[in-house]
Amino acid sequence: NLVRVAIPITIGSSVVPIVNALDTGIVQGRLQSALNMTVETASSLYGNYSAVGNLYSLPSALMVPFTAALIPAISAARARRAPLEAAKVSESAMRVAMLLACPMGFGLFSLATPIVKLLYPGYDSSIAGPILTILGIASICTCIVTLCNAILQASGFLNLPILTMVIGGVFKIIVNYTLVGIESINVTGAAVGTLCCFGAAALLDLFVIHRVLPAAPDYGRIFFKPVLSSVIMALAAWACYGLVYRFTDSNTLGVLVAIVIAVVLYFALVLALKAISKDDLSLMPKGDKIAKLLRIQ
Repeated sequence: NLVRVAIPITIGSSVVPIVNALDTGIVQGRLQSALNMTVETASSLYGNYSAVGNLYSLPSALMVPFTAALIPAISAARARRAPLEAAKVSESAMRVAMLLACPMGFGLFSLATPIVKLLYPGYDSSIAGPILTILGIASICTCIVTLCNAILQASGFLNLPILTMVIGGVFKIIVNYTLVGIESINVTGAAVGTLCCFGAAALLDLFVIHRVLPAAPDYGRIFFKPVLSSVIMALAAWACYGLVYRFTDSNTLGVLVAIVIAVVLYFALVLALKAISKDDLSLMPKGDKIAKLLRIQ
C-alpha cells in the first residue's frame, strides 16, 4: 500500500525535472538537425534558455513546502469524513498560492530583459530576455500544476495528476519539435513548449478538481484579485524601470527600484482588495500572527 501511494506522488513531484529532461533531449538535437547548427552554436543557444530556467523554476520551488503543509490538512479533513472542510482548505490553498505565484510570474514577464542583463551579463539578453518573458507566465502555470497535484493526491486521486502531465508532456514534445526547427524561433520554441505543456496540464487539473471535489472551488475568487493586482504591479514595475533607466542609464538601479516599488504596490493592492482572509493565512507559518498584525479578518 505504501508503494502504491508513493510512486504516483513521487512521479507527480518530479514534473519539472522531467520536463527539463525533455528539453535537454530534444532541443539541442533539433537545433542541430533541423537548422544545421554546429554543436557549439546549439549549446550556446540552449545555454541562454537553461540559464533563465533557474529563475523560472524558483516560484514552483516555493510551492513545495506549501504543498507539504497542505496535504496533511486535506487528508485530516477526509479522515474526519468532512469533505466540505477539505474542499474549503483546497480553495484557500489555491488562493494563497496564486497570491504568491502571480506576482513572481508577472514580475519576470515585465522585467525579463533587465533581469537577464543584471543577473546573467555573460548571456545574450536579446535571446534570453524574450525566453524569460514567456517562462514568467509559464511559471504561474507550473505553480498551479504543483498545487493541483497535491490537492488531487491528498483527496485520493493519485493517478489523475500523472495523466494530465502525460498530456502536457505530449504538447511539450510536439511544440518543441515544431517550433525549435523554425529558424526565426529556434530555442525560444522550447519556452513556448514549456508554456503549452504546463498551461494544458493546469487547465486539465483545474477542470478535474472542479468535477471531483464535493464543493467546487470558486475560481473567480481564486484568480481574479491576484491576477488583477499582479498586472497592475507589473505595469508599474515596467514603467518605473523605464523612468529610472532613462534618467540614470543604470540597469541595476532601474531593476532594484522597480522591484521595491512593485513589492510595496502589490502588498497595498492585496490589502486594499481584501484578496486574502484570516483562514487563508492560517495555512502559512505564523499565519495567525500575520493576520493579527495586518488586522485581516
